[in-house]
Amino acid sequence: TGLSDKMTGLIEDAYKTGKALRVELDANSSVIFKFQNGKVAAEFLTDNQAKALMLKQALDELRQRLDEKSLPVASLTYRHEEPNKQHERNDQRSEPE
Repeated sequence: TGLSDKMTGLIEDAYKTGKALRVELDANSSVIFKFQNGKVAAEFLTDNQAKALMLKQALDELRQRLDEKSLPVASLTYRHEEPNKQHERNDQRSEPE
C-alpha cells in the first residue's frame, strides 16, 4: 500500500527542514522520525510490552529492507513506556511555546 499524499508531504517537509515527525500508529504506539544529513532515525514508542518485544525483533529486518531500497539509516530504536509517562510527555509537548 502507498502513503497518502498528506503523509508523503509531511515526510518530505521533515526531511527538508530536519524537524522531527511523530506519527501515531495506534492508540498505544507511535514512531518519531528524525532526518539528518540524508539519513533517517526512527524511534518506535509503545506502552504495550508485547508490542515492544515485537518491535525489538523487527528492527533488523526493517533496517535490511531500508538498506535494500538504498534508504540510509542513522538509527532504528524502540522504547517501552508506561502509559502515564507517555501521556505526561504528550502533555508537556502540547504546552504553548
